[in-house]
Amino acid sequence: MSETDHKGADAGISSDSESIARRRQGRTEAPLGKRLRILLVVSIVLVAGLSALALLSPSSDAAVLCVILPEEEAPFSHTAEIESAVTMAKEELNEWGGIGNMKIELMMEETEVEYDDVSSLFERLEREVRPIAYMSISCELLSMLAPLTEEAEVPLIGLASAPGLTQGYEWTYRYYTSSEHEVNSTLRILETLDVSSLGILYSVSPHGCGLNDLLVERFVAVGGTVESQACEAEETDFTDEVEALSDNDAIFVVAHCGTLVTMFATLDESGYDGYVVASSCASSPTLRSVMALDSLYVSAPILYKAENILASEFTEKFTANFEIPFSHHAAVSYDIVYLVHDLLEIEGRDPTRAVLGQRLADGFVLSGVMGSMRIDPGSHDFPIPVYPAVILEGELSYL
Repeated sequence: MSETDHKGADAGISSDSESIARRRQGRTEAPLGKRLRILLVVSIVLVAGLSALALLSPSSDAAVLCVILPEEEAPFSHTAEIESAVTMAKEELNEWGGIGNMKIELMMEETEVEYDDVSSLFERLEREVRPIAYMSISCELLSMLAPLTEEAEVPLIGLASAPGLTQGYEWTYRYYTSSEHEVNSTLRILETLDVSSLGILYSVSPHGCGLNDLLVERFVAVGGTVESQACEAEETDFTDEVEALSDNDAIFVVAHCGTLVTMFATLDESGYDGYVVASSCASSPTLRSVMALDSLYVSAPILYKAENILASEFTEKFTANFEIPFSHHAAVSYDIVYLVHDLLEIEGRDPTRAVLGQRLADGFVLSGVMGSMRIDPGSHDFPIPVYPAVILEGELSYL
């Protein structure tokens, strides 16, 4: 290579080096503003993401109550009336300030009454929401939730009546009719009607089995005779069971509402001419309106007489605001929201599951739509009294 070529090559190298140096200098100095813009965009994205999460999750400054209901088919599902009742209670209490400085929020969840489904739902709620308390309906659902809430140390209050559901649990409570009250009321009905032989048609469930066992024991103890026919949960034809019980003076029926309607229709179609008696579930207005029987004796909460001011006010407000019939299921649910509020508001501390658990354990006076009662320390059952009644052409009257 000639000297001229070397000089040309050196000049090219020098020119390239200067160009690279300028580009490096440009990357070091010029992008400062660009980096600031990038950081600003990233910050906006992060803030937007956090805001979206906040919208999807309950507010951190809210007291969340989670209501878990079994999936049931209309028209005998209690979901609509319970959701309406607890929402009405929440809105009333939040107008007065909520609990301390916190608003009350509700989460409504429905689930199949299978342990895997219930367990998965509970785990998700604990992970995403962590409410201060759970509320449930049905004996089966309460029995599945109880060990889960026990381990998580969170209060569970259920609408369930089967005996023994709260035994052995520290965090599980129930506010509803009890088997003891149901049987005592039924015995008074049977005595009034001078019944000496009784047939029992019941579903195989904690509620059905509990009432059957206790009623058999008590009715035999007063000199009566009893025949029982058990029905599986999926059963829809009760012809054989009704025929087997048809020689008795009266037949007592206990099952879920939808099953009760089918049982009543079977009794009506069979021409059974004895007395038909049912558990308190049959006292609800929805079931009364579709009952095939001309007459039915039933145990009923005093709510339907609306003798106290709270019951009257609740009934008037519920019927004015919602185009669905109310029942004792709605009234009990409404009372539970108020109970949670009152126990935490009295405490004067931030509403937590631990504080609520302690207040429930300490004993208190429960005064609500369903009446007033004093709950002793350590008691886990808040039983609602029921009374003998008769339903004639859809209208309920107390005996």
